[in-house]
Amino acid sequence: MADAQAANATLAPGSFMVVNSFLDELVAGYESNPLRTRLAFRELLSEQPGEFLRSALNLFERGMCPGASESIAKLLLANDIALSALGDPALCSLPEALGLARAAALVEPGLDVRLMKRVWGTGHAPNTAVVLRVLEILTGISDGVRVMAQLMQLLRDPNPRVRSKVVLLIGRAKKELRWIEPYLKDPDHRIRANAVEACWSMNSAEATQVFKAASQDFHHRVAANACFGLVAAGCPDANLQVEQLASFNEPLFRAAAAWVMGKTGDPAFLPTVVEMAKSKESVVRRAAIRSVVALRKVEAERARTGASVSKPAVEPVQDQPESV
Repeated sequence: MADAQAANATLAPGSFMVVNSFLDELVAGYESNPLRTRLAFRELLSEQPGEFLRSALNLFERGMCPGASESIAKLLLANDIALSALGDPALCSLPEALGLARAAALVEPGLDVRLMKRVWGTGHAPNTAVVLRVLEILTGISDGVRVMAQLMQLLRDPNPRVRSKVVLLIGRAKKELRWIEPYLKDPDHRIRANAVEACWSMNSAEATQVFKAASQDFHHRVAANACFGLVAAGCPDANLQVEQLASFNEPLFRAAAAWVMGKTGDPAFLPTVVEMAKSKESVVRRAAIRSVVALRKVEAERARTGASVSKPAVEPVQDQPESV
């Protein structure tokens, strides 16, 4: 069977297209004969592990029927390819790793523990890039509870980017403002921003006060996370706070406001964000255009289904770049 090293195998030019097309066909016909399709998956993985992984990553991103997704995820986990890919940027990009991790976590709830052991259980400290990648993946798949001991150790990491991601994971797991409060005052904006984000799922008057205070932060990322928190908490003046953020002179604050508007999923922001898409500052334009596209999709889906406006989904921030 395939192993982790085989996932790096280089095949003849054009082989990826052949394997990708074949895997697409297998997935399309999965529900008509699951057993035979699973056998075909196994044989294809054994013969072409590297191209199978690349093709599977594309499918996880595009979406496929649950049965096919589960079968492919199980195969990649059983052959150790999934864990290798999750920890190795050479095997797949971070967005691809997140798609794979979400699918794999559905069939193995303890994936976060396995991933932590894989990276930190070698006796050698992983480099910072790998640590940040793994923490980003954990943010998308883990509640942080099972890996709390390892996360607490990482709070002592000298790199503030590492500590900021750890603060988010632990804060979401603990859901205790008393634990989060010191990090809301940290001198590093990344730590403050993630401390605010950790409060998003806390439905309390105290959390709302945190959002109101943090919305006045001098860094755009912190203020943006706080404004989204106000929207998610259903504060009556939340939309006004977002609009005020969009009126700042500093382009990064306006870009951050455009990001918030898109993340809320509320088409009521479309008139404002459409105007922002005409901005002379490229950072504002890019953020606004992304949000216009996102909100247009929401608007079209609601028109199709007749769904009403709902509170935004509180999901981890993985689409707000450092410049925004």
